[in-house]
Amino acid sequence: MVVAIVSVTGGAAALTAYTVGARVATVVFVPAAAIGSAGTTLVGQNLGADKPARATRATWLGVGVGAIGLGAIGVVQYLLPEAIATLFVPGIAGEALTLTVAYLQILAFGYWALGTIWTVEAGFNGAGRTDVSMYATMLQYWAVRVPVAAVGAFVLGWGALGPFWAVTVSNVVAAVGLAGYFRYSTAGGLHERAAEDAGGEGGVAAGD
Repeated sequence: MVVAIVSVTGGAAALTAYTVGARVATVVFVPAAAIGSAGTTLVGQNLGADKPARATRATWLGVGVGAIGLGAIGVVQYLLPEAIATLFVPGIAGEALTLTVAYLQILAFGYWALGTIWTVEAGFNGAGRTDVSMYATMLQYWAVRVPVAAVGAFVLGWGALGPFWAVTVSNVVAAVGLAGYFRYSTAGGLHERAAEDAGGEGGVAAGD
């Protein structure tokens, strides 16, 4: 849906920019995914050892590392968007380059949010709440990204910049929402319950 809006409002040049931005973001996802995967394992291990408080602290530590680390990458991308664009697409020029530079700078504002999303989700996944990631992703795309893209492109008249900003806005909203929900859930005993469940399963296994 977002790609369709980009195509309608900006044509081939905007599609090129969107594609380059997606490719660059995919590279940026790698460290975030690695931190998130490690965080899920660490949370699970601490819950299995009946240390829910440490699992919660590990999650927030991962959030800090992810947000700061990807935020730093975002600063570099914001300052050097043209160099990054030509690195991924040698010979890019004209309107395609202009839009790509704009999109890379817009994406950079939300990189800290990507680091936050992956690491907060680790706190849920390690506790067996993988459904949170699924629902968060659905809401991020359908409740935020698509509507913001449509409003920006067709109501505010931003053209292709509408869906470009929609990507970053949806990432930020998802990060803030997930962090807030994680805080609420852990205050309500999310990790304590998961630790009890893990202990109960361990006891059953030992009894068998």
